[in-house]
Parts: sequence; C-alpha cells; structure tokens
Amino acid sequence: MPLSPSIQRLSSIALACGVLLTVVGLVSIAEPQLLIRVRAYEFLRWSLIGLLASWPLARALKLHMASALALVWLAAHIAMVGLVPVVAVALLGLAALAVGTRLDQRAPFSPALALLLGLALIAACVGWLLPLRVHSMWIYVLALVGLSYARHAAIAQALGVAAAQWRSAVAASPRMAALAIATLGIISVASWIPTMMSDDLAYHLALPTQLQQLGYYRMDAATQVWAVATWASDVLHGIAQVVADREARGSVNLMWLCAGAWLLFGVCRAVGLSPAWSWLGVGLVASLPMTGALMVGMQTELPTAAVLLALVTVILREEAIERRRSLLLLAVLAGLLLQLKVNCVVPLFWLGVWLCLRWRRDWPWQQLPRALLVGVVVGGASYTYAWGLTGNPLLPLFNQWFESPYFFIEPFYDERFGRGLDIGWLWQLVLQTKEVNAGWSGAGGFQYLALAALLPMAVLIRSTRALTLVALASALTMYALMHYLRYIHPALVLLTPGLLMGLSTLVQRRVAMATGIALLLLNLVFFGNASWPLRNGTVRSLLAEHGDPRQVLLKYVPERLLAGVADRQARILIIGQPYHAAFAGRAFVADWYDPELLRWSEFLADASDPTAMLGMLREYGFTHVLVGRYPQIANLPARLKALGAVRIAQENDAGLWRLPAYDPSVLPRDLMRERDLARKLRHAWH
Repeated sequence: MPLSPSIQRLSSIALACGVLLTVVGLVSIAEPQLLIRVRAYEFLRWSLIGLLASWPLARALKLHMASALALVWLAAHIAMVGLVPVVAVALLGLAALAVGTRLDQRAPFSPALALLLGLALIAACVGWLLPLRVHSMWIYVLALVGLSYARHAAIAQALGVAAAQWRSAVAASPRMAALAIATLGIISVASWIPTMMSDDLAYHLALPTQLQQLGYYRMDAATQVWAVATWASDVLHGIAQVVADREARGSVNLMWLCAGAWLLFGVCRAVGLSPAWSWLGVGLVASLPMTGALMVGMQTELPTAAVLLALVTVILREEAIERRRSLLLLAVLAGLLLQLKVNCVVPLFWLGVWLCLRWRRDWPWQQLPRALLVGVVVGGASYTYAWGLTGNPLLPLFNQWFESPYFFIEPFYDERFGRGLDIGWLWQLVLQTKEVNAGWSGAGGFQYLALAALLPMAVLIRSTRALTLVALASALTMYALMHYLRYIHPALVLLTPGLLMGLSTLVQRRVAMATGIALLLLNLVFFGNASWPLRNGTVRSLLAEHGDPRQVLLKYVPERLLAGVADRQARILIIGQPYHAAFAGRAFVADWYDPELLRWSEFLADASDPTAMLGMLREYGFTHVLVGRYPQIANLPARLKALGAVRIAQENDAGLWRLPAYDPSVLPRDLMRERDLARKLRHAWH
C-alpha cells in the first residue's frame, strides 16, 4: 500500500538514525589494523579478477555480465575442488529435480523449490536405509541415473523454465544482477576450503565417510553422542561423497547457496519488490559473513535457510494452487527441516501460526492426516532410530528426562552462550559478535542494525507484514533460547524482504539503493570475521598450492592426514583434539562425546608404570595411539616410547604410534564391533 508523505519522512529519519548507529558501532570496534586482519584486500582482488575474466566472456558470447560472472565463478570452483565432486552433486541435483517435479509442476513453477522437494525425499529414503549395507558408488550412481532417465523430459522442461526465469530476472536489472552474482562468487571461495572445522572432524564427516568406506552408517552413539542426531544434511553430503569417492562438501554447499539465492529472489518478488531490490536482497544475504562461515563447514544453517525460504514460497503462492497440494509440499519441507536440526521447530512453529491464520477460513482438513504421515516419514528417521537404539529420540538433548545410558543424566547446555532476551540483541549480533559466535567483531551483517528502524514500515505494508513478524518472532525466540548467531542466522535471512521493503519506501530511491549497496560492501569487508579459515588466509594458501589441500590440512588439522595411514584393522585412541570422524569408526577419543572413555582417560593419565599403561590401552583393544596437537596427557610420546610403541607416521605436530603386538592367546576387545548399533540392529532383524 502507498505510504503517506509523513511516514516516508519518518522512514528517512529512521534510516539516518540506523546509519549513524552503525557508524558509532564501527568506531567502537577496538581491533587495530582491521582491514588487514579481515583480509578485505583479498576479497577485493578476487572480485576484480572475476570481473576482468567475465568481461571478455560476456562480449564474446553476448551474455549479460551476471551470466558471464556465474560461468567464471563456476569454472573457478571446478578448478579448485575438482570436476568429479561437481559432477556428483550435479547428478544428485538432477535426480532431486526428477523427484521434485513429480510433486510440484504447477504454476508459478520454481525449479529451486522442486530441487529441495526432491532432496527432501532422497534424504529421507537414504536416512531410513542408513544401517543397511546398501550404500555404494554403483548403487547410488545407478539409482540417481535411473531417476534422471525416467524423468528426463520433466527435468529438461524444468531446466528450460529455469533458464527462461534466469534470463528474465537478469534482463530486468542487469547491473544489480551482476552485483549479486559477483557477491555470490566471492562468497563461493569458501567452498574451496577442505573440511577442517572442529564439529565436522568430530561429528559431521563421520556419516559420509562411513558410507564411503563401510557401505553403511554405524550409529555409534557410545563413541559420538550426536551420532543419531538429525542427519539430513550429512546424508546428502554422504550421497555426493560416495558417488564422487572423495570429499564433495564444497560442491554440496554451493548447491545450497544457489538454491537459497534463487528462492530468496522469488520471495522478494512475491512480496512486491522490484527485480533490482530483489537482486540487492540476494547480494545482501550472500555478503553476510555468516554465509561464508557456513560455506566452510558442514553445519546445517545453510540448508535450513534455503528450506525456510522454500516454505515461505509455498505459503505465499498457495492461492494459485490447490491447498491440499500445498499442504503435501509443506509437509515434505517441514519433514526435511526437522531432519536438519531439532531447533528448527522454532521457525516451523511460527510459520505454522502464519499458515493457520492464512487458511483459517478454508483449511483442508481431509488432507491433514496424509500430510502428517508424509511429514513423519520424511522427518522421522533419526528420531526413530535414536529412540529405539538409545532410549532418547533427541540424544543428547533432554537426557534428564529420557535417561539414556549413552549420556550424562543432566540438562545439556553450552554455558559459553547466555539465554534470555536483551534489549541490545541486534547490537550484540552485529557488532559484539565474539560474544555470540566463535569469530570476531562485525560478523553479524550490518543491514540488521542499519535498517532495523525501517521494519515498522514493512509491518505497515500488507505484503511483507506476516513474513516480517514471523522472521522477528523466530529470531527473538532463538535468541532467547541461546545467544548464538549461527542458530539465529536462518531467521535473519527471512527478515531480508521486510528490511528491503522498508528501505524502498524512501522518497530518495537512489539514496536508498546506494545505502543497500554500501551495506553489502561493508559486509564483504568483514567477510572473514565469522570463520577462522577465512580470516587466516586459507584460500590464499590453497591458491598457492593450486587447490591441493594437503598443506592447509598439514598446518591446521594434521590429524586428518593420518586417517589413511593405519590399516582397516587398526583401533586408534586419539589423545588431543577429538578429530575422529574421518577414521570411519576405527578411532576413539577420550572426550565428552564418549563419556565412558572420558572417565577412563583420567586413570590412563595417572598411570605412571609403563606396564600398567599398556595394560589399560590393551583393555579396550587399542592397537594405535594418535598423539594430536594439544594432548591432554603430559609427555605422552616419551611414555609411549617407554611402552615399546613405534611411531609409524608424523604429520606436523600429530603422530601415529603403533603399540606392541598382543599376546596371541589373548583375544582383545574390539570397540568398533562392540559399539556398532547398526550391526546389532541388522542381526535383530535376522
């Protein structure tokens, strides 16, 4: 609706106050040599190289600059991560389109929505089959190729629609499209970095690696308490890794980034924003430092943001298609959302409130039981296995209620981050990011602080009112539960259409657009502050090695390079950082992930007699000890040498030691076999 001149003047005042507050915040950041430390000059250099490479390509092929930029950055991704992972993810995407177009072909058709629907069903199918020995390259390739061939006509049609929509969107605002794609390209450099974040090496990488090496997922909750937590994202990473027979995390994340960008553009257009403003929204979200941080690892908030945008897409277009069909699509997406992370129930609840109010006069009650059943099937695999195998469907959460033997009987809570509402929550998220994220200042995205005062304008406008309120409610609820930026990030993405709608109400349209572009560039200056690999110049190191990740891994996580040294019969105790996910179940850590070995490690550290120490190691059947960086046991290499152990490999500060051979008359324990819950489950079925 058109706003009165007085309200538009208030919008100008609100914007001026927000910009002033942002300037004050920037001055308050007490970090010397800021531009050098955040490596803004590197991102500027990459953007210039991308533009210089795209310009002759655009002239030669008669393309818009945005299309040429997309091709250049895709080529750079292939050059850095390899062609095989890209082909594997492309095959997964085609199969997902084959399935998704079967569910949704109605106008207005969204190829990205169809992609996510297909990914949801594929992840659900594989998720239920995880404990079975059916996961191999050839089975996956045949299944994906078979799906693609069976629906090749629908896939071709979907790709044709996607191409037409792309050309139309770019032609409607070529300059802003080029800016948005250039920003996506800069962010995509984070996908070149090999998997080396702590949570990935301690947990997320385990499922893909076990599917690749063992052909099934062990579901070993005794060794890793999160082993049976929601796994849809890891399952999709696993499919790509099995097909490629190598790590494919970067290409999977690039798929999520592109799907989310496509859906965000569509949502912005659906609420009434022009193509130029919609492209600016894509660029602003892409420029968020947290977006780059999510591209580096295997955390679930990147796909979560995309799935939330898909849910919003269905809700906004529901009047154009049958509501009973919409309910089925929403059930599939809701199931995928709940298989990404348990806390996704928060935005899902608020989206459900919105849907109930929107459909209050014509709810498709007859289709509700089927939709609920579909949602349970798509989203219920991990919860079912966790409950059946461990007694806690949310392990390790709420174990004070379920009392699973696989974790401590106490509330699970990360004390590093507070809880409850705070009047300065946006200031904290944007500027005091060190308090709400494992990063540095300014990693939260400056548009949320500079444009926050414009949100009332978005609430006044009917097309963005409900979405803005849902996004605010989700963000505030997540913040109240835990002051952690990564968890709040998907809800903040949903705020983008409302922020831009408020900004677009200004009379001075050029000033408004220039403000948005300036905030985008400011985000890019702080791009590296949300993640240490980006801040430490990891991408530059990769470029120096022509994409070979060995030197980067050797510098930061040498433990991962030792995963391929020991044979498959080795049973390895890791003393140091709990980076055991890449060992496919052969390695164990004395850490809180494993309460039994955590208690046992205290006695091991106190054992002064070499014979006693060797006896304790043999008690659990360990054949090797990996001494990582920052080991918890003092003088461990010398003590291992006194046992008669031999160091068989050394990578930087990490070494792998082989213990003396066992007495042939003694049958040692095999923790890998003892703790294999999937194996026990298969035997129970027989």
